Amino acid sequence: MKKRYSFICAHPDDLEMFVGSFIRLAAKKHDVEIVSMTKGEYGTLNPKLKGNKLAKIRVQELRKAAQLHGVPGHKVKFLGLIDGDVSVQRALNVLRKYFQARNPDIIFAPEYCFSIYVHPDHLNTGKAVCILLKNEFKSPRPLLFVYHSFKNNTFIHTDMRATGKALKAHATQFQVIGYLLPLRYIYNLFNGFSCCRRFIFMESCRRIFFQKKLKITFLDKFFYAATRFGKFFFKAWKPKSD
Repeated sequence: MKKRYSFICAHPDDLEMFVGSFIRLAAKKHDVEIVSMTKGEYGTLNPKLKGNKLAKIRVQELRKAAQLHGVPGHKVKFLGLIDGDVSVQRALNVLRKYFQARNPDIIFAPEYCFSIYVHPDHLNTGKAVCILLKNEFKSPRPLLFVYHSFKNNTFIHTDMRATGKALKAHATQFQVIGYLLPLRYIYNLFNGFSCCRRFIFMESCRRIFFQKKLKITFLDKFFYAATRFGKFFFKAWKPKSD
């Protein structure tokens, strides 16, 4: 049976970093939409490019990457929030309308609790998705998977070359995320070893079980404290920097 998938991200290049293979697999048999909260208007080191000029470029970059995954360009949506200014309340407002129109069966969203990445746009997007599904969806509730987590329970083998081609579609971002690319390899190798004790590349997500109590280990607490400490050093670019 064909299902409706919604892959939600805060910025246009997020999905290629973490769940490109999940998108490619879902797109083979199901109805997939890619949904970006923002157009990534301020994700550049070039001050002359920030704002609407960069937004237009990044919209096309995401559509190109989506097509490489097998998702047509008209299935790429933007919810109109501004890069660096995604609050939980703003995310709730736009996602509520989107979910009512889309009625998805399966949702992928940023990790909001056990996250290896502390950008507030990501965390707030994930929190908003979780709040909506927990409080406003009646049975059957869509399945929710969150990515860039350090507490994963869902794994898939990934072709780093194929997903890398989609990542290269985001050409404007290599000056910004270039230093993260080696970490992407390490993270996916770690996923492979965690899943099957082999050094293979795997993407991962954490499936959310709303009715099941989550066991928290000492390592979970350690990683949580370490990533939250990183928030003191990480500052998202804000619109006022334009």
